[in-house]
Amino acid sequence: EFLCKAHPLPYDPGDPDPARHVHCTVDAHEGVTGWPGSAWPLREATWPELRRLLAECLLPVLPAFAAEALGSGAPGRAAEVL
Repeated sequence: EFLCKAHPLPYDPGDPDPARHVHCTVDAHEGVTGWPGSAWPLREATWPELRRLLAECLLPVLPAFAAEALGSGAPGRAAEVL
C-alpha cells in the first residue's frame, strides 16, 4: 500500500522551500491531504509506471542499503521489506 498525498499549491521547481513540494507530510502542513493508494481511481493505470520509476531509482542502491540496514549482507531480505 502506498500513500497518495496532495499539496494545495501547484508545484514550482523554482521554489526552494522543501515544505511546499518535498516534505508534504499529511496533517503537518496546512492543506496537505492524503489517502490510501488503493482508494485512488488512477491506481491501475498509474501503478505500473510508478513501479518502473521506483525500480530505476532504487535498484542501483538497494544492495548497499540492504547490507547496511540488515547488517548481514542479505539484500534479498531487505528487498522483501521494501
